[in-house]
Amino acid sequence: MNLKKYGLILLSLILLIGGVCGYIVFQKNKSTDTSAKTKQIQAKAWDLDKLVSDQGRDVLKLDYSKLHLSKLSQVYTTDVQNQISAQLATLKNKRKYSLTKPLLVSNPYLTNTTGLYIYFETDKAVKVNYTVEAKGYQDYSAKLYNPQGTYAKKHEYQLIGAVAGVKNKITITTTDKQGKQTKKVLTYKPNKLQSVASNQYEVSKASSKQKLSSGLYVVIGLQAATNIRASYYVDNSGVIRAEIPLLGYNSMRFIMTAKHEFYLGLDSQKIGKLNRLGKLTQIIDCKSQGYKLHHDFATDSKGDIWALATSTKKEKESQYVEDYLIKIDHQTGKVTKAFDMQDLLPELYKQAKGIEKHSNNIGLRDVVHLNTIQIVNDDQVIVSSRETSTIIKLSQINTNPKLTYFIANQSIWEKIGDYSKYLLTKKGNFLDQTGQHSVTYQTDSKLKDGQYYLYMFDNNSALMDSRPDFSWKALKSLATNGVKLATKSMYYKYLVDEKQGTYELVDAFTVPSSTYVSSVQNYQGNIVVASGGKNMILEYSKDGKLLQSLTYPAKSSLTYRTFKYDFTDIYFRSE
Repeated sequence: MNLKKYGLILLSLILLIGGVCGYIVFQKNKSTDTSAKTKQIQAKAWDLDKLVSDQGRDVLKLDYSKLHLSKLSQVYTTDVQNQISAQLATLKNKRKYSLTKPLLVSNPYLTNTTGLYIYFETDKAVKVNYTVEAKGYQDYSAKLYNPQGTYAKKHEYQLIGAVAGVKNKITITTTDKQGKQTKKVLTYKPNKLQSVASNQYEVSKASSKQKLSSGLYVVIGLQAATNIRASYYVDNSGVIRAEIPLLGYNSMRFIMTAKHEFYLGLDSQKIGKLNRLGKLTQIIDCKSQGYKLHHDFATDSKGDIWALATSTKKEKESQYVEDYLIKIDHQTGKVTKAFDMQDLLPELYKQAKGIEKHSNNIGLRDVVHLNTIQIVNDDQVIVSSRETSTIIKLSQINTNPKLTYFIANQSIWEKIGDYSKYLLTKKGNFLDQTGQHSVTYQTDSKLKDGQYYLYMFDNNSALMDSRPDFSWKALKSLATNGVKLATKSMYYKYLVDEKQGTYELVDAFTVPSSTYVSSVQNYQGNIVVASGGKNMILEYSKDGKLLQSLTYPAKSSLTYRTFKYDFTDIYFRSE
């Protein structure tokens, strides 16, 4: 009996010791695995050598060795871009290139990891189309834009659409004015995408037979499980057709120029201007002028840029962020005007003493958190303040900025100075927007003078770190389409009547919920929605019927925004 008892005790001790040792080994291995994984993610940076590929019939890579490039920030300088352009020009002048034997260069300017440059000349004036085929993916076709005219003899393009990491068959078709066609078949295999894991979004089609809009979805900022950022072009079948490397942050939006180029954010310090061949023709450095960019920018009729910004001096001295508007001369890149929302809302700043707890500005003072800017008649802007759940119109922005109106639930501005006098009157009984993003100004010839629409992604969140004692009681009693505060996100469209001093909800439907970020866009008669928290791109009919949804299939914390662009007269022609 005692022997049996001692045997059981001994066995228990052996098992216990073995278990403890095993646990220690497991934890050590687990710790090692986790550390290795974390190290891999933390060490992740753009591999410049893999931005280009010579895997394809007659595809060349430029020689970048004399540029001594070791990181992407060195690529994104006008000096380097001009040197690349000179090297490309030397290749072009080396001999005469034809459709039979064109000049093909992989991503020469290092600005689109799947892009393919092509140059050739033809005896007759022709227009050019192309189709990309890759096994396991939908075909992609486009009509190329030529600045020399629809029919031309000299041809220089960036081919958009090759699928990363796989062999692509690209068929170039030229057509002369008599309708005679000539074809050239190319092959090209770009390297795998560096910033995301999948070439393909998951596609879910609705039963509606209504057509999707044309163009490419541009995913402005996908925060995937790497330390590197990019913007992506995604076609209607959910295939990523381009990867635009970023220095950080996100692109904010693309803004097309009259000279067939477009602006995009490169990070929180710089805005770049990209041409149809992928060359960065201008880089505007805001940090060197005392500002960091965030969320949004827009251009006026002269082409000058108005951007949302943080004053680096103010952030350092008093920790206030995301409350400046700056104007940038589009030719010189110089900041020519800047004003502070604190100067316009001093009473709010006196009361809003809370510290940010939820966003990237944790520990800082984020009193207004501007996230959208829309320019009206060059001297007025409409901005969205996420922190105050308020849409604000400002006038005389070029001279002496002043408040024009607010759109918000009146409870938000009670006992905050005399700002309630700026509130427009709400027509109808509905839940006011909260935490909104992507507020967009829209005119219509059918509307009366002084009327226009404002549509937005209404996150419908109830967060206000700057005023932690604020009561959401007044909003909790309201609802729209049965949706209560902080339950589901919404597409909202207001009719604003400045002459009457009113706003009313004229369109609304629920969308996949996202507490932060996200966007909406009325585009070609449809509505494009990005639910950032769900990493989804959705397209709806104008009456709110879902046509299709695309969902990013791998790990990502969120998607900042997605807008759709047709890139007419940049990459593609309309006819």
